[in-house]
Amino acid sequence: MADSNNYCTVSSIIPKLKGESNWSSWIVLMGATLRAHKVKKYVDSDVAEPAEGTPAHTSWEADRDVAYNLLIFSCDTLIDGLLNAGWQDDGNPYTLMKALEKYISKVSENAVGALVDEFAKGNAHDHRTLHDALKRARYLRACITSVCGENSDHFWAILLLNYFKVRLPDTYRHYINNKKPAWSDVVETIYTLAQAKEHKTGLALHCKTVPTTLTTSSSTTPVKNEDREVSSPCKKDHTAANSSTAAHPELVSHDNPSATGPERCLPARRNPLMVEDVPSHDELVSRRGLKRIQLLPHLTKGQGGVFEY
Repeated sequence: MADSNNYCTVSSIIPKLKGESNWSSWIVLMGATLRAHKVKKYVDSDVAEPAEGTPAHTSWEADRDVAYNLLIFSCDTLIDGLLNAGWQDDGNPYTLMKALEKYISKVSENAVGALVDEFAKGNAHDHRTLHDALKRARYLRACITSVCGENSDHFWAILLLNYFKVRLPDTYRHYINNKKPAWSDVVETIYTLAQAKEHKTGLALHCKTVPTTLTTSSSTTPVKNEDREVSSPCKKDHTAANSSTAAHPELVSHDNPSATGPERCLPARRNPLMVEDVPSHDELVSRRGLKRIQLLPHLTKGQGGVFEY
């Protein structure tokens, strides 16, 4: 059971509730304080009153008062706001806690002023992306509306444009100078710009991962054979020679500069009698100066036959 002496020793370190700004941390600290005094159950639930005149009633009343006093001292700066919001002082810590949970956003110290100040003087550059900034602006409007009620659409549109004035100057000038801005139109424009920005960022990141060799492939492409500069004796029938001799390496013309095989003195497996300018037998007999018939081991370029007389 809690007593007044224990309460006095810790009253100086009771966590103070400032409003919505420190509500989450206050809940944790206040819960620890109530548990230290073993009275947290009177805040968590509405404990029924025992029969009067019994020891249980005495204990219930004392512990309940300790819990109530701890809460009152922790939120003393918000009492007027609670009373104006509809809370009634009945000495019940459970009722007081429920009133704080319900009215905290309305009784927070300068809550409305702080929200409006952030919206009107804030900067979208405080957020990483346009989506984050737009989400914060919509949240601020919802909070202010819940406390103060609805306002004109033009009022909210001006606040939104001011919020993005530095980050989106062209959008700001467009709506301020050209027409009366509407909240939905401004939101749609900012959302579209946010989508385009994210797409551009993703594309730039993707391009950085492409190998650089792909970007220079056009400059390193080998020149095709038909595009090479060739000497005048080889220009005629050059393309035809390429197409007709591509089937077998032994049929590649030796006058073709595009031939990739080693230069050979004689065509492989050629029958001398098949050469068109070989003289006939009668012509050979009729030639008195004929001494021998010799198959030349080496032919010079442009020589018509294969016999020397």
